[in-house]
Amino acid sequence: NNCAWSNEFYDVDDEFPLLWVSDGNYEGDTIRVVRITRSGNTFSYSVVQTITLPSLSNLPNAYSKQATLDTSNEVAYMISTKRDTWYTAENNEISVHRFTMPKLSDGDITIAAEDIEKLFEVKGVVAPQGFCYHGGKIYLSSGFAQPSAYPNTGLLQVISIDKQAYVSKAQLKDAGLLEEPEGCFIYNNELYITGQA
Repeated sequence: NNCAWSNEFYDVDDEFPLLWVSDGNYEGDTIRVVRITRSGNTFSYSVVQTITLPSLSNLPNAYSKQATLDTSNEVAYMISTKRDTWYTAENNEISVHRFTMPKLSDGDITIAAEDIEKLFEVKGVVAPQGFCYHGGKIYLSSGFAQPSAYPNTGLLQVISIDKQAYVSKAQLKDAGLLEEPEGCFIYNNELYITGQA
C-alpha cells in the first residue's frame, strides 16, 4: 500500500532508482525492491530484492506495517497500527519506527526486531494509507472516499519526527479529493496525493 524511491540504481545505466513497495495489509511483513525499466512507451518491472520485516510474534502490536525512505540519512521509517482493525482510530495508535536502509548488495534480507527502533506513538486514524518522508516530517494520508459510511475520514496529517506529534491536518475533501487517498509524495517541493479512481 506504499512505495518510495530509493537512491540506489540496479545498473548505472538505469533511468530510475529502485522502488521500495510495502504491502501494508494486516501483518504487512514484506517490502519488495523493484527495478523499473522503460523501452519506448513500455514500462517493465522486476523484483530484485525482498526485505522481510519482523512478524507479529517478534514485533507485537505492529499491524499493517509500511515503510518509506529518508535517503539523505539512509534510514527507513516504518509505521504500524496497534490493532488489526484499520477501520477504527480508537485505541489503535500509530507507531513510528526507524531502521537502517538495507543495500541491494545485502540480497534478500530479514530485518530483526532488535534492529528496529520504535520512536513514538501518535493517535490513530481511520484507515492509514500511503505516506512519505520529507524534511523531518512524515506526511500521512488516511481515510475513505467521501461520502461514505466513514464521513470526514479523508485526511492528510503531518507528523514531526522531532516533536513526536501531529503538527498539521487537512481535510482532503476541502481540496476537492473525494476519492479514497492511496498515497502521497513530494516532487519539486510540491505535495501530490494519489486517489483511488
